[in-house]
Amino acid sequence: MTIGSVRAFASGVSLALAVVACRDPAPVNNGPARAREVRDSGVAERDSGVSVEGDAGNFGVTAVPGAGAAVAGPTGTIEGTVFLDGPIPVGDPIELPAAFAGRRGCPDAARRYAQSFDITTPGPLGGVLVAAEARAPGLGPVVTRRITVRDCDVAQRFIFAKENDIIELESTSRTPHLPVIVGTGESINQLLIPGQSPRRLVFPQPGEYPLTFRDMPEFVGAMIYRLRQRFIDTSDFAGRYRITDVPVGTVNINAWMPGARPSQLSVVVTAGQTTRQDFHLLAAPRPRQPIQGIRHNDGTVRTPSGQIIPQ
Repeated sequence: MTIGSVRAFASGVSLALAVVACRDPAPVNNGPARAREVRDSGVAERDSGVSVEGDAGNFGVTAVPGAGAAVAGPTGTIEGTVFLDGPIPVGDPIELPAAFAGRRGCPDAARRYAQSFDITTPGPLGGVLVAAEARAPGLGPVVTRRITVRDCDVAQRFIFAKENDIIELESTSRTPHLPVIVGTGESINQLLIPGQSPRRLVFPQPGEYPLTFRDMPEFVGAMIYRLRQRFIDTSDFAGRYRITDVPVGTVNINAWMPGARPSQLSVVVTAGQTTRQDFHLLAAPRPRQPIQGIRHNDGTVRTPSGQIIPQ
């Protein structure tokens, strides 16, 4: 995603928080502007709101109080697959900067990031937030969610995590990379070296954390959403999700990701059982782009070909 496109997701984040019935507002985040500022300045900074590793591959992650608390009473599991149904809109091509034209993986990345989704035909969809509207004290078990950095690409583009989840940055690239992760108004830089153990992070503050790279085209990156909600998951590359330890009863579950219409369904969670529920999402309508025209003496606005543009 481009740095500028992060702003377009602000309303989507608000929708996602509403969808999962998040009751604690996220702090104001100036991440997009700060990411650009840090990228241009070349100054390495560390955000006090993000726990990061040191020089070694693994590091001591800051513990979050309440992690691992068991749910009182009987529980069950909800799992399933998220699908994206057609039609799927075709995005405008991204112009690849000349400096990256011959670099391994960059042309493919430009084609991929030109699309709203990581698939161009209907099928299983990864990177989707699935949330169950259940309540329980504590944060539940720690889940490790991984972002894979390739030669000139990142997968997955969207990660949704609760406050004690660990985000791993794994490199399968042949060259080092320098990610820039925006926190609560500041940022951190890390050197990602091929063959090194994954870099691990915890984001204790709710909000959105854009991930960009100093050494890649500006459209390459990912968005990490930290939500104050226990019963959530991010669908994997095969569209699969799994939410465990859900209190029994009738539960609403929601699925959403940027660019898709949110979907809500109800399921009955049974003690000790796994309830299966698939989702079928549709692409959300794209905002209508204004048509450029010329205002004539008669008061009409017309295209260069003379067609009147309604005002």
